[in-house]
Amino acid sequence: MSVMEWNHAGTGEWKPGRNASGGNNLVQQSKDTYDVRHLERLPLGMSYPAMIAYVINVLGGEPLRDGTDLVVDITGVGAVVGDLFDSSGKFASSRLFFLG
Repeated sequence: MSVMEWNHAGTGEWKPGRNASGGNNLVQQSKDTYDVRHLERLPLGMSYPAMIAYVINVLGGEPLRDGTDLVVDITGVGAVVGDLFDSSGKFASSRLFFLG
């Protein structure tokens, strides 16, 4: 399990661009970074329901309680794990599921 923080910041560099009506304007360039704040391997043999309960507990604590999105990579474990997270009722519709 990894907890990552997404940062979107302006670089201070400006380039010419076009606005929605076709006019000229300046667009500030930006940079996205992802910082790993926590990385943990859950114990081998831990059941999926226990893993989900653990993730719910971690995401329910400070500072992750508000405004945190859950991203689940179901490539190796299958869609059933995504379904288990869905059925927990603990996550907003903003979560993402990646397939390969």
